[in-house]
Amino acid sequence: MWRCRSGLHWLLCSTALSFHVAAAEPPADQRPCAGARQLLLQVSVNGVLLPNDQLLIRDDCGNWFWPLDSTQQLPLNPQRSRHSVLLGDGKRYLPLSGVAERVLLDDALQQLQLTLPDRELDPHVLVMPQAALDPVTPANLNGAYLDYDVLATRDGRREGWGANLFARAFGAWGGVQQSGLIRKELGATSRDSRVETLRLDTTYRYDDYRGMWTLRLGDAISQAFESGLPIRFAGVQLVRDFSLQPGFLPYPTQTISGSSALPSVLDVYVNDMLSYTSKLPPGPFELDQLPAVGNDGVVSVQLRDTLGRSRTYQAPLLSLTRLLAPGLWDYALQIGRERLDYGSQSNHYGAGFASGGYRYGVNPWLTLDGRVEAVQGGGLLGTGLVGRLGLVGTVTANGAASLHPESGRGWQYSLGYEWSGLLFNAGLQYTRRGSAFRQLGMASDPALEALRSRSGYLGTQLGPLGLSLGYVERCYVLDHCRSSSNLSASLPLAYNSQIALTLFESRDLVRRYGLFVGVSLPLDRGQNLAASYALQEQQHTSTLSYSYTADDPMLRTATLTAQKDKRDTRVLAMARADTRYTSLQLDTQLSQRGDPQLRLGVRGSLIATPQLLGATRQVGDGFAIVTTGGQPDVPVTLENRVVAWSNADGVALVPQLYGYQANRIGIDTARLKIDYQVPDTRRTLVPQRGNGYLLDFIVKQSAPGRVIELALPQDWQLASDSESWRDGTKVESLTLGRSRLYLDSAAAGDYRLQLDRDRLCRFTLVPEALASPLNQVLGPMPCQTVEDSS
Repeated sequence: MWRCRSGLHWLLCSTALSFHVAAAEPPADQRPCAGARQLLLQVSVNGVLLPNDQLLIRDDCGNWFWPLDSTQQLPLNPQRSRHSVLLGDGKRYLPLSGVAERVLLDDALQQLQLTLPDRELDPHVLVMPQAALDPVTPANLNGAYLDYDVLATRDGRREGWGANLFARAFGAWGGVQQSGLIRKELGATSRDSRVETLRLDTTYRYDDYRGMWTLRLGDAISQAFESGLPIRFAGVQLVRDFSLQPGFLPYPTQTISGSSALPSVLDVYVNDMLSYTSKLPPGPFELDQLPAVGNDGVVSVQLRDTLGRSRTYQAPLLSLTRLLAPGLWDYALQIGRERLDYGSQSNHYGAGFASGGYRYGVNPWLTLDGRVEAVQGGGLLGTGLVGRLGLVGTVTANGAASLHPESGRGWQYSLGYEWSGLLFNAGLQYTRRGSAFRQLGMASDPALEALRSRSGYLGTQLGPLGLSLGYVERCYVLDHCRSSSNLSASLPLAYNSQIALTLFESRDLVRRYGLFVGVSLPLDRGQNLAASYALQEQQHTSTLSYSYTADDPMLRTATLTAQKDKRDTRVLAMARADTRYTSLQLDTQLSQRGDPQLRLGVRGSLIATPQLLGATRQVGDGFAIVTTGGQPDVPVTLENRVVAWSNADGVALVPQLYGYQANRIGIDTARLKIDYQVPDTRRTLVPQRGNGYLLDFIVKQSAPGRVIELALPQDWQLASDSESWRDGTKVESLTLGRSRLYLDSAAAGDYRLQLDRDRLCRFTLVPEALASPLNQVLGPMPCQTVEDSS
């Protein structure tokens, strides 16, 4: 079977195909002899009978020929059609002696039996289905909201407050957002009082989730691939964003192949979990789009044929998440001025620049990238690659050359290797640059940037014991190096508890050591107890902590921590409560040697839309306005957890949605009146990030329902599944007790009520009875109890 893949295999395959085409003419022993005649026969391929009889050609030499224009085709590799021959009738035929291992004519059955090798058969292709994903919900609401986070602090005689604000106006046109800080500190004297206002980011953002790109105007963070550095800037940015399309797989998927001699059932296990099941015809098969995993794993294929025989074989499942799918582009373009002193200055910008980067998936094993930067009087040009070396691991290589008006020409390169498997993970990284190399994001003082750096990590799981080891070294001018290393271990214990141990060492001008040991023990009903011990620079710190999370629709937590070191003993307490409109947090710290500290925080959002003006907890990625048909106090759920209640107008605010992910929102109908119906109690919302949405649940009142009290004999009662008919038509009803019945649509007529399997109750509602108030129970209604003769 000829099938070109990629890379070196593609080059070899192309050469082989060229030779294959040149040798397309069949050899002499496959050409027809004299005396060719037609036979109409049954045909079986590898023991499987084809559905229709076939007209074949046989010559006097015993050669068989299959007509290519037949409506019934052999399951052969399409490349085999190149070996066809032209016979006297002007049609092309395929010599079966060139593809079949065995050709046998059964005269008694008038059947031609063919045995074809797997290499000649066209494989049966199976595509593993991806998880059904909900599409992004188009914006259906215009509005604005303000997130606020206010914190007041008192430390002895010093006190102050600060507010972190984020405002956004949104709609189908995108969104404009502004963030900033307002803070005031009060010192020992009134002269120290001052109010500071600081602007952070001002940005217009538009997400095109269909094309998977994002446009930003204003303040943004640049996107740099591989060896580049991100910077804050003000300008224009256009980037590709695959996260805007839920479920889109930007990385390559794998294909495995095999063969089945008989009709079989195929089971696919990924890391010992059943992922796919399908029926297979005899012959070769290919299984495409295997699920991607974060680490290298193992895929097991189990075949069970019609004779009950089972066969299992395994194949490696590689981690390809750092690669792009073949033919897929990733890009980032930005132009503007670099932002300086962010967080301390509102409008301090540096020199202008332009930069761009790209990534391109060449094939499933190779992705190329490149970047360019342009600044006044200089710039940078760089390129790199990410390659998967089969079972060996993933390698990265990057290089860049720069030109700077002060330092001149510079260079930088980096090499990396990663292995991610079931037993262990490992990685190495080495970077070196010349002293004249400059790129965006580097420190203004070149002496602060490392000329050489290397790092590595190793992680493994030995049964329940998890171990990890890391090392980082950076060397600067004059061969001054700094390094750090750490060793961590974690082990689960009884009662869902866990112990963690970390040892670390750092070397600069002096060598420092550290140790951290922690134990956590979950208790009943949301309670947890934790203890830790830390040693760093001859400072011993012991900590004991207790936390409690209430099992409540609104999250409420409390933490009490006692901490002791060589110099001081401290007690810290924290409590947080979420209400419908805001989140409150209170922290206090008592110290043996210092002044007491007290912090009070308030967080929430103010929302303004044409449908609602209101307050809620912080919006997060987005929010939904849920209407409940004017019904108040209806619980609204997010992922089956109550997060809001409808107000007096039947409107509820649901904050903290997850952008570009499925959010399942529903209403609890238990609080509705009995005569109200909700056709759909759950909706799935996939919101665009930072937007609000309107979800209108249809809550309608049925035709006036009534409660009927029936006069039943002493030993008779209504069953929970009693059914009702009015004038021969079934009506909705509900049993409310031994003798009470609720009719969803109460109208005048003759009623027949099925009490149990053999008993009926007949009663009549007259218009005069229905004229009474709706909340009045009708009855007791005379009930004619009869045996069901039907």
